[in-house]
Amino acid sequence: MRHQLFSFIHQLNKQEKRYFKLYASQLAGEEGNMYTHLFDLIESNENIDEEYIKELYCKKFDPKTYISTKFYLKVKLLETLRSMQIHTQPTVEQEVQQLMENAFLFHQKNFVTLCEREILKAEKLAEETEHWNLLYNVIEKKLSFYYDIFMNGKNCNIENVQKIIEKKNDTLLRLQEDSSVLNVLYEVKMYLKKWTEDSRTYMEQLLQLPIMQHPPQSILTQINFYVTKAIIYKYLVNNEQYSQCYQKVFDLWQQSSIIKQTDVKGYLMHCSNYVTSLIVVQKVQKAEQVLEKLQNEIPELKKHLVDTQDVYPPILHAQKVTYLHSSNYTALIGMEKKVAPFLVVGNPYFPKTAIAEIHYAIAYAYFKTHQYDKSLTHLNKVIHNKDLLSNCSVFYIGCFIMVYLLCHYQLHNTHFLKYEIDRQKEMATQLNVASYELLHFFKLLNKLCNYPDNRKKSLIKYLPIFEAYETNNPKSTIFLSIVDWIKEQLNSME
Repeated sequence: MRHQLFSFIHQLNKQEKRYFKLYASQLAGEEGNMYTHLFDLIESNENIDEEYIKELYCKKFDPKTYISTKFYLKVKLLETLRSMQIHTQPTVEQEVQQLMENAFLFHQKNFVTLCEREILKAEKLAEETEHWNLLYNVIEKKLSFYYDIFMNGKNCNIENVQKIIEKKNDTLLRLQEDSSVLNVLYEVKMYLKKWTEDSRTYMEQLLQLPIMQHPPQSILTQINFYVTKAIIYKYLVNNEQYSQCYQKVFDLWQQSSIIKQTDVKGYLMHCSNYVTSLIVVQKVQKAEQVLEKLQNEIPELKKHLVDTQDVYPPILHAQKVTYLHSSNYTALIGMEKKVAPFLVVGNPYFPKTAIAEIHYAIAYAYFKTHQYDKSLTHLNKVIHNKDLLSNCSVFYIGCFIMVYLLCHYQLHNTHFLKYEIDRQKEMATQLNVASYELLHFFKLLNKLCNYPDNRKKSLIKYLPIFEAYETNNPKSTIFLSIVDWIKEQLNSME
C-alpha cells in the first residue's frame, strides 16, 4: 500500500464507496471476502499506518495473502469506478466507443446496413459535440470498413468514399486548429506554474500569435482561446481586459446549453473566475448578479454531474470573494457550515491555497463583528500549519499575521502577545513577507503592549505612517485597513 492505496480509498466520495460495496457484495467466495475486508479496514482507520492495517487483516486471513489481496483490491476499485462512470453518466468518448464496438461486431458478421447505422450515430454524436479527434477516428474506421467491404466483393460506391475522405480532411483541419489553441493553453499553464517576472515577455509574445488574434470556429475552442487570453491578461496586470475576456466566455456559455451539459465543472469554475475578475475591477454589483444567476442554475447543473458535490466548491469560492469584498460579514459567517466539509487538507475539491483563504475570509468576518475567539479558531488552523501557510500569497500571509495578533490584543492577551509578536516577526522574515507595513505593525503592537498608559499617543504617532502606506497601496486596504482599526481605537477612547 505504502500509503497510496490508503490515500486513494479515503479520496473516494460516499457515492463511490457505496457503489464499490454494492459491486463487491455480488462476488461470493473467500477471495471476495478478503479484499472487501481489507477495504473496510482501510476505510474505518483514517490515521493508522499500514503495519497496523496488516496486523488486523492477518488476524482473520493468511498473512501470505496480504500482498495479493492488496493488489486485487486496487484492481477491483479501478474496475468499479470505470463501471460506475459508464452506468451513471457515460461521457461522449464512452458513447462513441460503444457505438464503434457495435459497428465492429456487425461488420464481423457481415451486417453492412447495421454496421453503417452505428457508425453514422457515432459520427453524428462526435460532430454535434465538436469532438474532432473522436470524429476523425470514426471516419478513419469507417473508411477501413468500406475497404473491407470492397475487398470482399460487395458493392461500394466510390463517390461516397471520396465524400468521406473530404470530410476526414476537413475534420483534420478542425483538429489541427483546436490543437494549436490547446498547445498555447498548455504552454501558458506551464509558465503560470513557475511564474517569474521574466515570463512577462513570453506572455506578451503569446498575445501576438496569429491563433490568439483570430478565434477558431469551434465554440469549445473559442472558450479555450478566451480563457487563455484572460489568464495572460491577469498576469500582465491588465485587469480590465482580464475581466472582459472572462465575460466573452461567460456569454458564449450562456448561448449554448450543450456546453454546460458537456463541461459542467468547467462552466462552474469559469463562472467563479468571472466573479473574481469582476471583483478585481470593483464591479461588485455585477458580480452579485452573476452569482445569483449561477445559484439559480444549480438544480439543473446537478443533473449533469456524476458527483453533485462538484457543484459546491466553485460556488463557495465565488460567494467567499463576493461577500468579503462587499463587506457582507453576516453572509460570510453563514458560509461556515457549508464549507466545513471541504476544509480538509488533501481533499480533491479545494487546493491548500483555497482552504487557507476560506479560513481567512471567515476569520476576518468574525473579527469585523468583534467575535475574536471565533476568529482565532479559523486563524489558528492556518497560522500554526506551515504547510498551509506557505501555500498562501505574500499578501495573505501578512493579513493572517495581522488579524491573528489583533485578535489577541482585543482579547487582552498581553503577556502572550509580547512573545507572539517576536515569533510572528521571525516567521515573517523566514517566509520573506516582512513588508514595510508589517514591520511598522509589529512596532505599533510592541508599543501598545509595553506602554499601555501611552496607548493613545502610540496610535496617533503611527496613524500617519499607515495612512501614507495605504494611500500609495490601495489594494492593501481591501482586506484589512490598519488605518480604520487605529481610528476605531481612538474613537473608543473619547
